[in-house]
Formats: sequence, C-alpha cells, structure tokens
Amino acid sequence: MKKYVTCAKCKEEIEHRDDLVACLIIIVLQSFHEDCYVKEMKGYIGPGLSFPTVPVNGNMWTLNAVLCGPIGLLLILFGSVEGSKWIGLLFIYPAVFRLLAYFLYERRLSRI
Repeated sequence: MKKYVTCAKCKEEIEHRDDLVACLIIIVLQSFHEDCYVKEMKGYIGPGLSFPTVPVNGNMWTLNAVLCGPIGLLLILFGSVEGSKWIGLLFIYPAVFRLLAYFLYERRLSRI
C-alpha cells in the first residue's frame, strides 16, 4: 500500500519531489504544492518558531543541517561550558527538521 503525500492547502496528492515544498509552521512540518505555497504561504508571518518563507526541503535548510548538525552534536556530547548542551540543541534544530522532511515526504515521491 502506497502512502501518499498530500498538500495542506488544496488536499490533493503531490506526485513529484520538484513540486513539493515542506515548510515549518510553529513546530509542525506541512507539505504544499509549489503553486499553493507561492499563493498562500510566501508572505505568511506566523507565531513563534514559524519559518514558512524558507522551505525546509530547500538549499538553505540543507546547508544549515550539514553545517550546524555536527557542531550541535559535538556541543551536546563534549561541551564542558555550562549551557553548551542547550546551545547544541539549537544547532541540531535545522538538521532534525530537514531529516524529518526527507523521511516523511521526499522519500515517498518520485524524482520526476
């Protein structure tokens, strides 16, 4: 049984990775068609930890995950300064959501 990825706006199936935009609203990942994202979410300014103007499956989040993820792990495991573990958690934040976007949405979709 195939699991489908649906758009949070129009509730239709997303078929290809190129059409997927995953964005973070508060702490919930939501998937959108690229067109629905542009129409609905591009200028959205939400409460709290909302980053809907930068797609989680985009280049910026991927770069953040690659750079900040290992630094965060090192701070959590070997940080000797008080509070370094909390700072490490903040550094891991982009990597966790980038991996979630991949495993929840992108992995299920065909490339083209």
